[in-house]
Amino acid sequence: MAFIDAVRAYPNALFLIPALSFHDHIELGYRALHILKDIGLPHQAFFLNPHYLRALDIYWKQKGMTEIRLSTGFMFTSFALEFCDHITLYGFWPFLFDLTGKPINHHYYDNVLPHPFVHSMSEEFSHYIDMYAQGVLRIQLGKCQ
Repeated sequence: MAFIDAVRAYPNALFLIPALSFHDHIELGYRALHILKDIGLPHQAFFLNPHYLRALDIYWKQKGMTEIRLSTGFMFTSFALEFCDHITLYGFWPFLFDLTGKPINHHYYDNVLPHPFVHSMSEEFSHYIDMYAQGVLRIQLGKCQ
């Protein structure tokens, strides 16, 4: 029920589901797809092509990314760069404390840190800063006004 309530909060949302990227995500992805269909809301859902995700990984490796796997946030920022004219990142902060020194959770829904040998949040943040410096995207640090 929580999934349906969350989905209803965004009636015109587009869902990108990485169901084919990992074997254990396939069943969950199809279940989400069927729920979207069954509740009858005008959502559009797409499964991400694993070949596309591999090409995305290769692209960022050629740009100097050394982490084993891109984080979900970095992948979705990359998707947004392909589809959107203006991008503002909010909520990505790879540090344990905010700008005022207050401790912050890693995710909005939990505080489980990524495996240090899989993702490199500091490396991703460095790429975000580079893109910001080039005018490719904006980064909102701190609270929105």
